[in-house]
Amino acid sequence: MKVGEVWQEVIGNYEGFVNLKVGHESGLDILSHTKKLAIEIKNRTNTDNASSKKSNIEKLTKFKKNNPEYRCIYACINASTKEKTIRGFIEKSIHNDVEIEHQIGFEFLTFIFGNDVNVIIDFVKNTIDKYV
Repeated sequence: MKVGEVWQEVIGNYEGFVNLKVGHESGLDILSHTKKLAIEIKNRTNTDNASSKKSNIEKLTKFKKNNPEYRCIYACINASTKEKTIRGFIEKSIHNDVEIEHQIGFEFLTFIFGNDVNVIIDFVKNTIDKYV
């Protein structure tokens, strides 16, 4: 759980992003008004049970209906295996008539950080390793 919080801080403080923390009216984790992104982020694909995932998708759906110009993303930093995390994926689905993206692993991090992705991953890994 703490690793997920670290990634939320890292992404939420990256250029153009805002960490919404706890208590934001949307219930989401991260927004980028300049890039028109709304993100619910999890550390692993198994972080949410079925009902929690459904609730998080509902939050994204509600936000998208009120803000149709935004891309709404349910993101997971890590997949079930290292190989799946490295490969990553981006998938789109329709939920209550709105498009929600599901992004996992390196694909998601590259989408967010672009050319800075490897430097940021290394920094976060090294920082976490110091304290774990």
